[in-house]
Amino acid sequence: LIATYDLEIELTSCSFERTGYTFSGWSHSADGPISFSDGHEVENLATGEDGNDTIILYAKWSANTYAVNFNSNDGSSREISRTFTYDSDESLPTGLFIRVGHSFLGWSTESSGEVIRADGARVNNLSTGGTIELYALWSVNTYRIHFVDTGDSVIGDIVKQYGSDIVAPDDPVRKGYTFIGWDTEIPESMPGNDVTIAATWVANTYSVIFMSNGGTGYMLSLDIVYDTEVELTPCSFERTGYSFIGWSRSTNGVVSFSDGEKVRNLATGVTDDDAVILYAKWSANTYVVNFNSNHGENEKISRTFVYDSDESLPTGLFSRVGHTLSGWALEHSGNCIRVDGAKVDNISTGESVELYAVWSVNTYRVQFTNTGDSIIDDIVASYGSLITAPDDPVREGYTFTGWDAEVPKTMPANDLVIGAGWSVNTYRIHFTNTGDSVIHDIVMVYGSSITSPDDPVRKGYTFMDWSADVPDTMPAKNLIIEAIWVANTYFIRFMSNGGSGSMSPLTTTYDSDTELKGCSFERVGYTFMGWSLSSGGPVSFIDGHIVRNLVTGADGDDTVILYAKWSANTYTVDFNSNDGEDGVESHTFTYDSDESLPVGLFTRVGHTLLGWALEPSGELVRGDGVKADNLATDGRMDLYAVWSVNIYRIQFVDTGDSIIDDIVAPYGSSIIAPDDPVYKGHTFTGWDSKVPESVPAKDLTISATWSINSYVISFEGCELDDMVVEFGTVLDLTDPTRIGYDFTGWYEEVPISMPDHGLTFTATWSACKVHVGFHGFDELELIVDYDSEYGELPVVSRPGHDFRGWYADESLSIPIVSDVKVTNPSDHMLYGHFVKIWALSLHPDDPEHGCVEGSGVFDDGTLVSFEAVANEGFAFIRWTDGNRDPERELRLDSDLELTAVFSRVRTISLMTDTGVRMLDCPTGESVPLPTCDHSKKGFEFIGWTDGKQRYPASSQFI
Repeated sequence: LIATYDLEIELTSCSFERTGYTFSGWSHSADGPISFSDGHEVENLATGEDGNDTIILYAKWSANTYAVNFNSNDGSSREISRTFTYDSDESLPTGLFIRVGHSFLGWSTESSGEVIRADGARVNNLSTGGTIELYALWSVNTYRIHFVDTGDSVIGDIVKQYGSDIVAPDDPVRKGYTFIGWDTEIPESMPGNDVTIAATWVANTYSVIFMSNGGTGYMLSLDIVYDTEVELTPCSFERTGYSFIGWSRSTNGVVSFSDGEKVRNLATGVTDDDAVILYAKWSANTYVVNFNSNHGENEKISRTFVYDSDESLPTGLFSRVGHTLSGWALEHSGNCIRVDGAKVDNISTGESVELYAVWSVNTYRVQFTNTGDSIIDDIVASYGSLITAPDDPVREGYTFTGWDAEVPKTMPANDLVIGAGWSVNTYRIHFTNTGDSVIHDIVMVYGSSITSPDDPVRKGYTFMDWSADVPDTMPAKNLIIEAIWVANTYFIRFMSNGGSGSMSPLTTTYDSDTELKGCSFERVGYTFMGWSLSSGGPVSFIDGHIVRNLVTGADGDDTVILYAKWSANTYTVDFNSNDGEDGVESHTFTYDSDESLPVGLFTRVGHTLLGWALEPSGELVRGDGVKADNLATDGRMDLYAVWSVNIYRIQFVDTGDSIIDDIVAPYGSSIIAPDDPVYKGHTFTGWDSKVPESVPAKDLTISATWSINSYVISFEGCELDDMVVEFGTVLDLTDPTRIGYDFTGWYEEVPISMPDHGLTFTATWSACKVHVGFHGFDELELIVDYDSEYGELPVVSRPGHDFRGWYADESLSIPIVSDVKVTNPSDHMLYGHFVKIWALSLHPDDPEHGCVEGSGVFDDGTLVSFEAVANEGFAFIRWTDGNRDPERELRLDSDLELTAVFSRVRTISLMTDTGVRMLDCPTGESVPLPTCDHSKKGFEFIGWTDGKQRYPASSQFI
């Protein structure tokens, strides 16, 4: 490029290329810093002292980074990416993926290719830039299925590769058990792990059958599970006169098992249909007979008997007062089953039995004497029987004082004679109904002489006689004697006292109740009230009154006059409302009394009262409130209200957008309810009062009632909840919010108030501008829209470090690349990931001696392996940096330059009787001499010699 002094010129764009590098700018020297960018405008780069100055600019390069996509190739985590730098010697990651049933072999550039890199191998310059794909290669693993708890069967393990088909083994067998399956299902193909599968078993069941072996009864067989200890079922067989002593395996065998004994594996238990039969074993019983005197002397005596042995009962064991021994019974009051001294066998089946003495009771007599007028039979009864004492004997005029000996309650064991005792009685004669006379009682002992009293007297009566003759002597009883009288008679006469008609007189007897005759006199408009002793006197007796002794009764010719008493009649008028309220109301009027009919007596819904009629539908005969004069003489009469129907109006108001006419009609007329009114934005909820089916008895005003309708406002493009708003409500919508966006308004026009339908509003947005800074690089800034991709990000550098990309956080946990979307709505920083790197330079001490491998740039702390390869005739001795001899593997913490030291190889020939062994040794190095590898009969190996000096085995030879 030719430039003129003092004129600004644009540097030619770089057309140089360098594999794996990107042009960064121009420098004044090969190793100098960048002075100018590509296309930079410059002037006076030279001094301009002559016209032949030349300025040399050197291109500056930065190594490219490239991405390696590690593909799991059917392993876990489908793909992972790592970034590498061109000309940087780095290691492939280790343990990146796993794959069930497989082992990792290494990496290939094809999914089914060959391994080109081992796991963790050192690599450089896999690509000059961009992205390269490496595929994981796998080898299939081999696994084992091991079978346990297989009983009497031996089942070998199954060893196969992962995914190979598996054939399940035959079912195992086990004595006393049935195989029911494996505890884990045998897979159809080999899984990706070793498996242990156990057989599962269910023990078989066998039956124990119980035989009575001469006994009676029934026992269920006992089912027993193999290898289980079970108690035998307690024996429920019975055998009369015998005791169960155990179980035998045969009918005549010995006892093998006791009752309820625990047993195990009585049968082989190989199958479920085995059975064992056990036979009951019996022993004959002995028993004791307890002889009970049953109320005799010597209460009880015992004797022992043997079952099935024929023996005699003892005689004369007991005696009993008043009884004779008849024999023996099984109960206190049982029937005699054996006579005294009889032959017996098997009275009991075992243990003991009680025999009770049976007694026959003796009979005795009780005789009664001196029983007066009574005959008392002798009492003949058994000893100890209950005795009922006889009724006390009787004797006229005397009282029984008791027996000369106590009558026993039960019959004694001997005969008895018992005599009666007596005392004389006193009696009374009492005189009653003696009128106005007093006659005292006569009290004397039985048989004494008696004098009769004088005749008594009584007002209004004549004495006739005594009810019984007065005896001459006192009888053997008390007497009551009554006086007998005859009453005198008189007359009663009746007067009408203003009435009409006639009545005959009444004859009555003194001290007798007489019913006055019913009044047969009459008087129009009046009612008979009763009888008076004078024409103007008060009522003394009512009609039919019972009267007694209206006269003194001194003789039979007296007369009494009674006068009729009268009362003006009242009569009742029943005012019938005739479909009005209160139904019927009664009013009382008095005969010959000037009165008026009541006014406004009834009301009737929807009607007006005109007056009264004699029938429900009759004509008007009396106006309301007119005079009433003797409408009846007595009793009751009916008057019926006469009505006229009223006219009424029903008015409908608040009917919204509808016009509804008034209804004007007579009371009770049928009404057709109007159609429901309508009102914009409202729903008709009904009338404030029900529209009647017929015209009521009043004017009505009925208002329509409304509910304001609510409608839904829904929102799209934002997260506002739906709103339910009443019709006509002023709309004031809340502006929505959205992270990273500014609300720009609603797409639809918003009305002032809520209409009579639902609304939907769509929010419109504009993305916020986000300023992205780069931490540590203040001159860099990126402006992007929220929720859009970051786009191309700057590549930066830091001396002694490798730039690995940008991150959203200082802890470098969230990587940011160009296609990542902006999710932080605020202005924010990105943080660069820089890794400290060190250079490892390896050199041979002489290229003719050998070569080295492992030079490169490595991350700080990286464990680096390196290798020296000697040329033929030379051997590698050590590494050295002039200060130390490092190992062949170390962690870098600084730049390091190492030199591989080689030495020429010398050959030592070890000669024995059987041949020569060659031993290589680097010049100047020591090597241990080996022992001789063969023996020589009769000799012992002691070392080596070069003819000048002897060297023991294992000594160092230089």
